[in-house]
Amino acid sequence: MNAEEKLVTLSRRYCLEHYKYWSNVYSKRRARIKSASYQLDRKDYDIFPRFQKLERILYGIESLVGKIFLNADDCMAQLREAVHYHSIYLTELTTDPRAKKALLEEEMNYLAFLDGIDRAHIDEQFVMPLPYVRRLSDDEAREIRRRLQATYQFDDFAWIPLIEVDGVKSLSFNVEEITPYQSELIQAVRSMIDGTFYQIDETGSHYEKSGSEFDLIGVETVWCALDFEWMIYRSHEETLTFSGGKLLLVVQKIVKDSRE
Repeated sequence: MNAEEKLVTLSRRYCLEHYKYWSNVYSKRRARIKSASYQLDRKDYDIFPRFQKLERILYGIESLVGKIFLNADDCMAQLREAVHYHSIYLTELTTDPRAKKALLEEEMNYLAFLDGIDRAHIDEQFVMPLPYVRRLSDDEAREIRRRLQATYQFDDFAWIPLIEVDGVKSLSFNVEEITPYQSELIQAVRSMIDGTFYQIDETGSHYEKSGSEFDLIGVETVWCALDFEWMIYRSHEETLTFSGGKLLLVVQKIVKDSRE
């Protein structure tokens, strides 16, 4: 791991850890309140904007994973720019004084973290690696969709079994139906992944990820091989569809063996 990769990894870990902390604080707070008609109060505006800001910063950092930088200074400059990545929030987050303060504090805390990195000794510092997770550009995501359409007749986010598609072999299940085999299916797909895979969804969260990061969690989400040899689609309607010759054989075997 070179100096730039260490800087990116340290920044990712900072955001991941702080995002987890603040989202847990918020979840525990909401869990204590039993009302189904719960309304946000002033204290909430001091909490949830923090993990939302950290998530946006993380998006920016993830777009730098695997990138070649001119030098460590160039890397650090782009890490600092991550505070401006997709900074689009609900109106109340930009007008409520407490929310605005929370957003700014998380931005300043992140920048202070970067300033505190001992760059003079970064080459000697051991940094625990993180799984490869690279946020794709819009152009890359469009090309993936184009390839999926050409290979599987996938049209944005409506696919088998929600619509009829001719000439594409597939297996579809309700998520509840496939749950008993989920762990085995995940392990089987991971074993088929040569390094990384693509993941795209309707929210614009498009990634190239390490095989170890593959799961079947998502809504209106597509997972596929880098060479588009296989594809998996999970719909809003809680269906899972598998396609691709080798993948179909694997899924058929797992489901058949488990049912016998």
